Parts: sequence; structure tokens; C-alpha cells
Amino acid sequence: MAGQDVRAAVPWTCEDLASARHTTCLTPRDRVYVNLDVAQHGVGSGACGPRVQPRYVRHAQPVSLTLGFRTC
Repeated sequence: MAGQDVRAAVPWTCEDLASARHTTCLTPRDRVYVNLDVAQHGVGSGACGPRVQPRYVRHAQPVSLTLGFRTC
């Protein structure tokens, strides 16, 4: 989606966001979807400066994450 406004908690699935051309095309769902970064690829792309060092390269892969919530 061009001009994407990235947020961690949204009322749309990843598929909704990927297929929408504009934010006005999105219809909120009846739940909130939370997106978390488990790891971050190193800084650099080779487009302007050096590529990422091999030890900092991250490849997309499925992960398992357990979250716990408690009242404050």
C-alpha cells in the first residue's frame, strides 16, 4: 500500500493491508491485530553505502512467541 502508515495495533489483517491501494479502502474488522518485530535486519542495503554484514542479515521465517498480559 503506497504511503503506508505503519502501526503495531490495527483493525486489519496483514493481507488487508497488503491488498489495499489506499487507507480509505480498508474496512475495520471486529478485532485488533498486533504486529511485533521479533528481529531487525541490519542497517544498510548497498543502495547507498555498504551492504549489511553477513552476521546481521535476517531472513523471514515463522516464529513462535508467547505473550502474557496483566492488569496494572
